[in-house]
This record gives sequence, C-alpha cells and structure tokens, in this order.
Amino acid sequence: MEFGVSNFDNSGDTFAARNTFLGVRTVAGTALIGRNDTVFKASEGGFDLFGNTNSDIDLLAAGQSRTADGITYYSPKIADLVTLNATYLVEDNYVTYKGEERIAPDNMYALSATIGDKALKAQNYYVAAAYNDGIDDVKAYRGVAQVRFGDVILGGFYQNSESLDNDLSNLEGDTYFVNAAYVIGNLKLKAMYGNDNSGLGKFVSRSVGEGNLDKVSDVDLQQLSVGADYRLSKSTLVYGHYTKYDGDLKLNSTATHELSDELFTIGVRFDF
Repeated sequence: MEFGVSNFDNSGDTFAARNTFLGVRTVAGTALIGRNDTVFKASEGGFDLFGNTNSDIDLLAAGQSRTADGITYYSPKIADLVTLNATYLVEDNYVTYKGEERIAPDNMYALSATIGDKALKAQNYYVAAAYNDGIDDVKAYRGVAQVRFGDVILGGFYQNSESLDNDLSNLEGDTYFVNAAYVIGNLKLKAMYGNDNSGLGKFVSRSVGEGNLDKVSDVDLQQLSVGADYRLSKSTLVYGHYTKYDGDLKLNSTATHELSDELFTIGVRFDF
C-alpha cells in the first residue's frame, strides 16, 4: 500500500492514491490486482531523468496512468532476455453516464515488451515497446531505448497518441524526447529535450483548461530540462533543475494561444 502526501500546497488534496495492490509472484510470472501503474507507463523504465517532479514526461506524453480495478501481469524473463507484460481494467468499473445514457468503454488494456535492464546494471541497455488501448480514453503506442557507455547514459523516446473521447477527436499526434546523463562519482548531470504536437499531455490541459480541450488544434510544444543530482549518502539525494516550456496552439482554429513556463527546482530526497 502506497500513498502520496502533499502538505505544502493549498489545493486541499493532502492525500493521493498510489500503487495499492495484492499480488502473487511465481516461476510463471507476477500477477497483481488493484491499483497499479499500467505496463504502458512502466515501459518508460528509467528513461525519465526528471520523473516524479514538475518536469516529468507526463507534461507532454499521454498514457502515464496509475489505474485502479485492474489486473497486471509481468512474465518471467524469457530466454533471459525478454519480458512480456499486460494490464487489463475491468470495464464495468469505468462506466460513465451522460444524462441517462450509460457509456461503457469498449477496451481498456495495455501491452508491453521489454529487453535489457531498466537500471542499466545487469545489462547496459534497455529497450521497450508498448501499446495502450482505451485506458484514460487514449490509444497510443511508444518505443523507448536507453544505453550506457561507461559514465554516459543516452536515451530516446517516441510516442503516437490519439484521444478516444468523441468530444476530443481533435487531439492526436506525436511526442518525442531525447536525453543524456553524465555520472561523475556521486554527481549526475542530466539534460532532456522533448516535443509534442498531440496536445494530450498535462501541460496543455493545465494551460487552456479541461473544458477548452475540444477547441485545441495545431499544438507545437517544446520542453527543455537541465539539472543535477548529488547523492550525499546511500539514503539521501539532493537535486536541482531548470525547465523551460515554450510553444503555441490554436483555439477555435483561429486564436493563437502561447504556451510558456519556466521552473527552477531544488529538493532533497530521503529513501527509507
């Protein structure tokens, strides 16, 4: 059972649901029932150098979902190389109503295949392919790759996404990231650049408001992040980064809406 606690903002949402599940692990693989990161989200591996911060790839990329009422399966490593994974959500628990009309999703599942080691320790590479159908009303496929050459880590990410919400059929397109890290002892220097024209990431919805997403077109959004992590001890990490978001989109096919933000972040992470 895992929960997020946010006591430093005024949103009123002190507690947030995170991965909470029951499961069993056998020689035939691992099965989980409950709330869990979908295998589509998990396919990112260790690619997101700014994950779980205000510069996470979910600001541009759709499908980064943690879902409840689901079944997740991770296979054992086949031929000591490939892992096959799946997430299935129970559709009846995601029924919505528009007036008296009952709307049930057609499909809600995700599939992935991974090769290598996401921690880049057992192997110096990680490659993943994943597909998402219906979860969060998105259909998407992605490819992720990372490789380590000594102290240098390089990565690439590509995703195509389209909204399955009939009211948001205007949202469709590509997202890509490239990143690099350089490790010097306890110091890791890192940088990442991303581009999105799907409009399905969190940055666009936060910029124009959920109620205006059906009016959005011609999205062109870039993200540039640079930062550093320094491990003071095995359990304590200090970090800092700068991120710039820049771009534009059209509302109602005519009005140009500028997309821009800058973030400066410092933090301390204690692992226990």
